[in-house]
Amino acid sequence: MKRIIAMLLSVMMILTMTAFGFAAVGVNDYKVVIEKPLDELRLFNDSDKFFVSGYIMANQLDEIDWIEISIDGATPLRFVKGTPNFNITVSPWKNDKFNFKFIVDPEVWSIDQSDSINDYAVMVRAYIDPANPAYSDQEKYDVETVEVFYGYPTAYDIEITHPTNNLVVSSWSNDPLIKGWIKADEGDVLESLVIEVQEIGQSGKITMSLIDEANEYVTMSNDKYYFEKKWDVTKAGDFRITVMAVLDVDESINDRNLDDSHDVKVTLNPNYQGDKDEAMEAYPAAPAVAGKILKSYGIPNNVGGKNLIALVAKEMGPGTNFKGIAKTNTVQYKAAITDFLELQLGVTNLENYVVVKKTGGGKP
Repeated sequence: MKRIIAMLLSVMMILTMTAFGFAAVGVNDYKVVIEKPLDELRLFNDSDKFFVSGYIMANQLDEIDWIEISIDGATPLRFVKGTPNFNITVSPWKNDKFNFKFIVDPEVWSIDQSDSINDYAVMVRAYIDPANPAYSDQEKYDVETVEVFYGYPTAYDIEITHPTNNLVVSSWSNDPLIKGWIKADEGDVLESLVIEVQEIGQSGKITMSLIDEANEYVTMSNDKYYFEKKWDVTKAGDFRITVMAVLDVDESINDRNLDDSHDVKVTLNPNYQGDKDEAMEAYPAAPAVAGKILKSYGIPNNVGGKNLIALVAKEMGPGTNFKGIAKTNTVQYKAAITDFLELQLGVTNLENYVVVKKTGGGKP
């Protein structure tokens, strides 16, 4: 009898632990942590937007009822669960955490170069509703005192990484990828990204637009923004590839234009097999796949400061794998990226996000 009771208790314990995500976070372990910025912040001027990011320590089935930010005791800006602003600020639970990221406009919070004291108290507060009925509701916060400095411009740059000189193709049906990256400042908006290909010595050119509409705009972070586009090359010859970007720079009234060019010699060799990396170029990587998925649903690449393409890029593993799936496995690769985007947007289906966006409804 005692053995049966012990077995029943063990089963009940397992079920309880499963129900509450193994309760990795105890009742005294809930907390809000600001990870960035810490101690000091370097801006170009007082119109230079920046991110306040960190995490909320909680269990998987817990709910975050609201999150708010305040600077130097000003009236907090609060986002409530189920609203679009909340969904784009707080990411889905992962590894005992809900990550958050606010995009901060210094002018909104009266952060000014003329201030006699340039130390500012940044507070993030969250209200947590634990799934475990034995736990009481938790209201947690973190405060970081940040010293702001001005006059630090960003090293803007753009670069084509492939192809850069010679390009050998085994068949005109195998479209090579033009790839590269852009470096800009937090809060800048990438409004245009265009690739031009012109055969040297010939008139006319091919123009490929990667970003040209408002729903495709991307809010940049300090990380590089990677891009790629298939090139429908149909003949051998010498070509000039040029990539051009237009950035709406938050700390300036003028747009910033970036460009890079490479002269490439294209040859056809039916016997050329290339190396493994070149063979893989026939399959677009996760950021390009994510861009196509979002575009098909009319969802912008950036949603309220959350750079969806950059988040996808950060999730890539070795060899451009996504969640352990190789890009050559196109169906599962796309499905995994779609699932990730749905988590980021807080919906169970990307179509739901479009409906909510159009109707102004609440949580999908």
